Amino acid sequence: MKNGLISIIVCVYNVEEYVERCLKSILNQSYKNIEIIIVDDGSSDNSSLIIKNFCNIDDRFHYYYKENGGLMSAYLYGLKHINGEYIGFVDPDDEIDIDMYKILYEEIIKHKCDITVCDLKHIDINTGEEYKDRKTEPFFVDENGIEELWKNVLPRPNSKYVSMSRVNKLFKKNIIVENIKYCEMDISRVMEDRRLIPACLWSSKRIYFTGKPLYKCYTNRTGSNSKKYIPDLLNEIHKIHAIHERVLKDKGIFDLCKTEYDESVLDFARIFMLRNIKMAKAFRIRIDNSRLMLRDKMFVQAISSYSGKKDKTLTALCISTKLKSPILLAIASLFMKE
Repeated sequence: MKNGLISIIVCVYNVEEYVERCLKSILNQSYKNIEIIIVDDGSSDNSSLIIKNFCNIDDRFHYYYKENGGLMSAYLYGLKHINGEYIGFVDPDDEIDIDMYKILYEEIIKHKCDITVCDLKHIDINTGEEYKDRKTEPFFVDENGIEELWKNVLPRPNSKYVSMSRVNKLFKKNIIVENIKYCEMDISRVMEDRRLIPACLWSSKRIYFTGKPLYKCYTNRTGSNSKKYIPDLLNEIHKIHAIHERVLKDKGIFDLCKTEYDESVLDFARIFMLRNIKMAKAFRIRIDNSRLMLRDKMFVQAISSYSGKKDKTLTALCISTKLKSPILLAIASLFMKE
């Protein structure tokens, strides 16, 4: 029996320093039945030259150019060109273990899964310091345990949630195809994975977690989207939260997951504090964003009604909300860790 074709989508934008390392790690995969769909999202550096060199040496690499539209528009574009039965994603400044897709494919076949998941190994690009995203053991979730997993899809305080990243997973094609509509309804440049991955997880009945750190994710890169201040972040958070509600209702599991859905607002609060308060360059902007957050009904209601265990960040958030103090919130944000 021939192994199934895996389509690996790599979306590239001005990463000439890193993309060769990434593509070499894909080229050297021990699982050979792959196609690599590389979407150049309007790069202005030498990324295209490096990519085309790989296309010249291996016909499994395919290069597509489009005008710049952001990560989501790029992987939607890439999905139009896939031929595989399975889909994976790799970011162009990361690299993958030589056996990553071999292991994920073997487990997706063995357990008849919709998705297989590996762990992430984070590497500081400046210091070389490594750490695992979380410590997990191999485990398999089937129809008997899937509802409990569905309730742990969205990040929230004190939860063992499923990684929201697309890059550490192998998907059956139909799981992506049936849920891509939730991305197409709002082409965004912010928190793209939070629009697609929850919908895919809520559509899955069988998921296997390998517990192996097979994906190397490089952090603290200059120019990375995760380090940027986002002026319209609050509006984007509201959009994503509304998408999650729509998906849960479409899947018929909103009542099952409502408590977790409500508490997930607190994770969005953490993101807003990190991105738009801590990362704002001027203290005045930090205060303005703190004031904006403290006036937002969604945040205030979620914070006021939460009665669970609180860490330092959540405690500061609750006190700032109770006192309606943007200065306290801005100061607390400065001491937050990612």
